[in-house]
Amino acid sequence: MGRQRKNSQETKVGRFLGSFRHRLDEKGRLVLPSSIRARVGSRVVLSGGFDGCIAGHPPEDFHAFVENEIEKKGGLVPDVRKLSRYFHGTAAEVDVDRQGRLLIPAGLRDIAKLHIEGGEVVVVGAGKRFEIWAAAAWDACLAEAQATLEDAATSLSREARVG
Repeated sequence: MGRQRKNSQETKVGRFLGSFRHRLDEKGRLVLPSSIRARVGSRVVLSGGFDGCIAGHPPEDFHAFVENEIEKKGGLVPDVRKLSRYFHGTAAEVDVDRQGRLLIPAGLRDIAKLHIEGGEVVVVGAGKRFEIWAAAAWDACLAEAQATLEDAATSLSREARVG
């Protein structure tokens, strides 16, 4: 007997990997890399991310992230409210069209300093999410990470031994 095909939600399991350079078109649309399109399907939630990027999630993963990583910490804590407002307030659920493009809302383009006319962007796999960066900002972030990689690994190693 043949193997049963998994439903579409189960086949979307995995991590976002890699980095891909693209340009926004004149309407602020971005062509998603095929590996990311395969994971998100026809809808994606974009929100402000950390470090000046845009974070992208499949809708179910965005809601799970906010609920499990932020809201479970308690609505009475000021930093929890701040993060919840930021992620919900900047979020937009957008369609991925048949050509694999999504329209990045103007407010999110402003957060990430993305330029429509000839603006190079980098789509970066970041595990459970993907990120959209202005190319210059991504290049600077990557250079900083490379310069401090050994120190960060040592610091995390120490924390793991203490905890």
